[in-house]
Amino acid sequence: MTNRNNEKIHNEPVKKEKKFSWPRFIIGMLILMSPVAFMGYLSWQSNVTDQDNQVPITCTVTNAEQYTSSGAGKSYSSSKDYIAFDTQECRTLLLPISTDDDYQSMINEIQKGKKYEFMMGESQVDVKSGAREVFSYSGPTE
Repeated sequence: MTNRNNEKIHNEPVKKEKKFSWPRFIIGMLILMSPVAFMGYLSWQSNVTDQDNQVPITCTVTNAEQYTSSGAGKSYSSSKDYIAFDTQECRTLLLPISTDDDYQSMINEIQKGKKYEFMMGESQVDVKSGAREVFSYSGPTE
């Protein structure tokens, strides 16, 4: 809308500019970050206590092979080597190996169709999806 002199008439209310508030920012960040921090704590806690609370499970191995997981980020990339045990009862189990380990001879010694005992962290026992890490194995038990 304009008047006779072609000047705009402002019928809209003037909005106040919101100023930055440190207390609001800090409270907002605490609200947003607390679930992330809690989940990180639970993950850290389970990794720490799993080494002390290992549970044996017995599974029939159907296949064993080397598996390399890789993770990549903006400034780094990493990979970790495992022996992947495919089992009938326990899905896939991953045993971390270092580059110094003679993992090929370990894989060759695995007898398919035999039961092996795996030591797993207590928090991993009830995980329903994905591969689970184990600390060690022994066998065959039959």
